[in-house]
Amino acid sequence: METIVKEFEHFRLHLLKNDKFKRCSIEIHFRRKLTQDYFSKLSFLVPLIFRGTKSYPSLKELNRQKEYLYGIKTGGGSSRIGKMIDTNINLDFLNPKYIDEPNYLEDIIKFLFDYLKEPLLLQKDFDQIADELKLSIKKREENLGSCAGHKAKKFIDNNMSLDAFDTVEDVDKIKLEDMKTFLKDFIDNNTIDIYVFGNLD
Repeated sequence: METIVKEFEHFRLHLLKNDKFKRCSIEIHFRRKLTQDYFSKLSFLVPLIFRGTKSYPSLKELNRQKEYLYGIKTGGGSSRIGKMIDTNINLDFLNPKYIDEPNYLEDIIKFLFDYLKEPLLLQKDFDQIADELKLSIKKREENLGSCAGHKAKKFIDNNMSLDAFDTVEDVDKIKLEDMKTFLKDFIDNNTIDIYVFGNLD
């Protein structure tokens, strides 16, 4: 696999060329030191941006456009690496050389970056995510083994047991208005690496 790394002012681009597969992918990784406040807001932001964009303001319209772009797949998530947290936004797509669409790659890139540049951030979606987070906390509290393990880890190393939220009440402290400011901070103040996998020129 041929690997090319290019440095830019605000991000690092990794091109990993591989001609074994017909599909390609783009992953945008955002990395910084883990804090409770950042982790809490991140738990809202990642699922929220995938609920709709200005160009495609509903899940139905997003899915219709994904099918139009030959079945692209999008996703995202976060993982802890020591005292750091890495968040990735990714997209899987068919190699443009198999498609007779001159602007296909540009359309793919725009679709992915619209999640970050033009998410809708609607109250109804925010409230739904809040309910899902609260339900997850309640299930953890009802599981005695999980709850005891969490407290033991916190006693040994507070960072080791850091959760986005300790209680249901903590979820209510985050407001939709926080998301717009946090999105800008997320983009401007993270270390960003963009990985492009596949047989692309």
